[in-house]
Amino acid sequence: MNSVLLSLLTFFVGLFVGNRLAIGRDKRKEFNEAAQPIRAWLLKEVGQPSPYSPRPNSIQIDAFASYLVPERKAIKSICWVSP
Repeated sequence: MNSVLLSLLTFFVGLFVGNRLAIGRDKRKEFNEAAQPIRAWLLKEVGQPSPYSPRPNSIQIDAFASYLVPERKAIKSICWVSP
């Protein structure tokens, strides 16, 4: 009886831990997808700064900012000036 309970307990713990890890992996993937256009623009600006290069649009900035923690959302209001 104890082995059955132990097996069930470890099964449910494994389900819970696996689910949490999958959720974290999905969130990280979504963040990386949202950060990609901004990162590409920043790397281009570091290599060859140009006032004529297109900046990330407001939709891309908003998508990126939605994945930031509340303390870091101030980056959007500080760093982004609408053209």
